[in-house]
Amino acid sequence: KGSLLTQYQFTDYRSPSASENYFTVGVNLEWRFHQFWSVEGGYNYDRLDADAALGARSYFRNRLYLGFKASW
Repeated sequence: KGSLLTQYQFTDYRSPSASENYFTVGVNLEWRFHQFWSVEGGYNYDRLDADAALGARSYFRNRLYLGFKASW
């Protein structure tokens, strides 16, 4: 099973007069090899671009994860 997530957000501030753009995209894959067990992995990319009036808030990051899931 797989999934794809995208999100975009624009924020406009009145005081101080500034704005920021936030964007994220993620991909997730799950392989169920037994009725109760599966492995899961994915990748996310996040980016925030903010005006200088908001301080040093701009960033980007990459996140990679891998996990094992058991359910009953």
